[in-house]
This record gives sequence, structure tokens and C-alpha cells, in this order.
Amino acid sequence: MFQGQYHGRTVHSPDLRAVLQRANKTGVSRIMATAGSLSEVGEATKLVSELAAEFPGMLATTIGVHPTRVSEFEQYEQGPDAYLQELRNLAIRHAELNIVAIGEMGLGMASCCW
Repeated sequence: MFQGQYHGRTVHSPDLRAVLQRANKTGVSRIMATAGSLSEVGEATKLVSELAAEFPGMLATTIGVHPTRVSEFEQYEQGPDAYLQELRNLAIRHAELNIVAIGEMGLGMASCCW
């Protein structure tokens, strides 16, 4: 997630809380932090969890593998089947982790795991 750093250069200080506060004041009631890989799901669910008390009911996340990240199936230390199983395990915990959508799974599974 963009937090003020771009290609190793600080563009601005991290201001996510200020962005969320402004969004809330203008009537935005729900925001999804999308995740395009297994590692991003972990980052997104952690972020949503950390901000839940401050922004109750506002934040949720997705789970999936973006087409540009399909190579991660093959690069996963335990192999592509384990990568897919870990995504499944996270999806099963969707309510606990506030995962509200599953997406971009077809390309990854079709190319390596089925």
C-alpha cells in the first residue's frame, strides 16, 4: 500500500488516517483494501484489523492473485498447491479477517495448479 514512499523515495509522509478521516467526512462509508497476492492479503487484513476500532465498519479487504503475480504460485517455498491452500485457508476465515470479496483467481489457478 502506498504510504508516501515511491521507488525508495519519500514523496510525502504517511497520511492514511487523514485520508480515511476525510473520506468519512465526505460520506464514504466503506473502503476495500484490495490484495493481489498472498503476502498482500496478510498486509491488508493486518491494516484493516489495526484500523477497525478507529474506523468501525468502514474497512474490508479482498483475497486473490492478480494476473501480474501468478509467478508467485511457482515461487512459493512450499509449492503452488500450498500457495493455493493458504489462500483457501484465509478465505475460510473471511468473516474473522473481514475479507469481503474473492477475485482474480482464475488466471493463477488455470496456469499452474489444475
